[in-house]
Amino acid sequence: MNYDVSWLPAAEKELASIWLDSSVRQPVTEAAKRIDELLARAPREQGESRYGDIRILFVRPLGTLFRVDPSTRRVEVIAVWQVRAS
Repeated sequence: MNYDVSWLPAAEKELASIWLDSSVRQPVTEAAKRIDELLARAPREQGESRYGDIRILFVRPLGTLFRVDPSTRRVEVIAVWQVRAS
């Protein structure tokens, strides 16, 4: 059974800003889609634990913070940022 994934408004706004500011938008689109897929399928197996119920996940070129509620099978993406190549 899948989890319901939602993005907080601030995270959605930041994702839109990243996408609009990007000279190559396809990788951003693909990363956001992959994040949704991974979190819907098995969110507690993705990324690394941070503090409390917060986890961090990188799907380049994006980094995300998210929260999992197993009792309601919901995932909230609470922050997203662009990961620059080093």
